[in-house]
Amino acid sequence: MNFFSRKTHWKEQKIGDSCIVGDGAHASLKRQQTGIMYLTSKNFKNGCLDLSKVDYISEEDYIKYFRDNSKALTKPQTDDVLFSIIGTIGEPYLFKPQDKFGLSSSVSILRPNNSVIFPKYLYYWIKGHIFQEALYGIKGGVAQSYISLEMIRSLPLYYPPFSTQKKIAAILSAYDDLIENNTRRIKILEEMAQTLYHEWFVKFRFPGHEHTKMVDSKLGLIPEGWEVKRIKDICKQINYGYTTSAKSENTGIKFLRITDIVPSIINWDSVPFCEISDKDYKKYELLEGDIVIARTGATTGYAKRINKRHSRRKTYPLSSSPSHQR
Repeated sequence: MNFFSRKTHWKEQKIGDSCIVGDGAHASLKRQQTGIMYLTSKNFKNGCLDLSKVDYISEEDYIKYFRDNSKALTKPQTDDVLFSIIGTIGEPYLFKPQDKFGLSSSVSILRPNNSVIFPKYLYYWIKGHIFQEALYGIKGGVAQSYISLEMIRSLPLYYPPFSTQKKIAAILSAYDDLIENNTRRIKILEEMAQTLYHEWFVKFRFPGHEHTKMVDSKLGLIPEGWEVKRIKDICKQINYGYTTSAKSENTGIKFLRITDIVPSIINWDSVPFCEISDKDYKKYELLEGDIVIARTGATTGYAKRINKRHSRRKTYPLSSSPSHQR
């Protein structure tokens, strides 16, 4: 008996006690350019759908493999909690009324008993540290792995009375809405910054450009007084990042990976941790003003500047330090 059951009205169960657990299609479905979306674990990130790269299946295959009357739970419905179980596991998503897509077997489906468990509470419970630590324990402590449906059924589920579950979910949902609104505003500002950059540094339509003479250079015409330099000539250091395994438990040192360097802002809450010696820490520490660039993978070429609030991090991709910063 733990704190939840001993000191409060919370109950301690396993996921399988209050949820039906299933997963997506185990068949090899033919992909096509259009049709019904067919999502894998890679399409679930930070409680949202990542649709930057999506596969599609035919309507016929969708009807065949995702039936309402199937004996096995393969077709999600409103308020089901979807849960990635292959690759980077542990990413939950609450299925919405407007959603329509098929799932691969890399995603599990948790259908709670709605008379006992409030679906949105289950979603937040899965995101919480108690569940995630238990999950980390059974998956063996590796960043990329697999867990079975039986393992999911054995994971802990602690919950208070139903009315309290709804209150908890409402509070957390309100915070999520604020975060989403702020993220949307930041995205708009980043798009404005990209437009401004293109105008000033590609089209050279910066303030006062009408009175600036254009001169020849290795790259073509540039404003008079500008210079063409190589990156190595303006950076004090250009280094590879630190190579190690990411960890979910808090070691105090964040470990920025190439998959974290995305077109939008870096979500530092989802960035894992790492273990590193004091000697390597001094070598790979990120400082304010450093620029990190993804060198491989789908995000190759994306770059981010480390600001003061996010310094003292570690990084796997290339990091460069402008000479005027150090």
